[in-house]
Amino acid sequence: MNKYRLSQRLNQMAKWLDQDVSIADIGTDHGYLPYCLFEQKKISHAILCDINQGPLENAKNTFKSSDYVKSAEFRLGSGIEPIEDGEVDYVIIAGMGGTLIKKILSKDIKKTKSFKGFFLQPQTEQDVLRHWLLENQFQIISDFYAFEDQKYYEALYVLPQNVNLNPIGVLSVIPSGQSAFKVYEISNDLEFGYKVHPDSLETYRAYLEYKAHKYKMILSKLSGRNNPKAMSCQFKLQQIEQLLRHLKKV
Repeated sequence: MNKYRLSQRLNQMAKWLDQDVSIADIGTDHGYLPYCLFEQKKISHAILCDINQGPLENAKNTFKSSDYVKSAEFRLGSGIEPIEDGEVDYVIIAGMGGTLIKKILSKDIKKTKSFKGFFLQPQTEQDVLRHWLLENQFQIISDFYAFEDQKYYEALYVLPQNVNLNPIGVLSVIPSGQSAFKVYEISNDLEFGYKVHPDSLETYRAYLEYKAHKYKMILSKLSGRNNPKAMSCQFKLQQIEQLLRHLKKV
């Protein structure tokens, strides 16, 4: 029986993985994610990386005396530096800010594009990360939204541009007969996503309403509609209203 439980957003990443693939978990902390992926028989090999020795030792303790310890490697280092080009199929980076994830992926773009794909869960600055991904010819296949611990989370499934949409090792992330909500056809503001997974549309709708409330509150405290910050808030609210109108049709 699995002694660890994944959050909804991380469990969604697990669902997107097929069996017998290899992963690298960047910033692994306690190593719960790769441990659970072994439990679910999703992966055959994992490289757990962290920039600090303490979290890496925690991860080693998680795997200690388990059946998976021989299939796991623990490497000290920053970002994807401890991994060789193409050494794993998929790279998972969760629990960091979008700017930091961008920095990790951009440090060695050739290495970054040597992997089949990525599962990214930016905690903040999601728009910064999406801009960088699109500018550097990555495919954002799906954005998944979850609400946990009184907070909204976003998980991105990303492929390099030269990888087929359904490579070996990844299940079709969009259920048959359904389609993603294509935010990019309605709004070019990447704060509000790019291609929303159909299974998270209800959460996404609530997320947009939360964002609208946030920008209305900011706007109410600003003096002068020509204030640049006020104009920015008004633009954000217009984008949200357009997205909510289109969601009613889904």
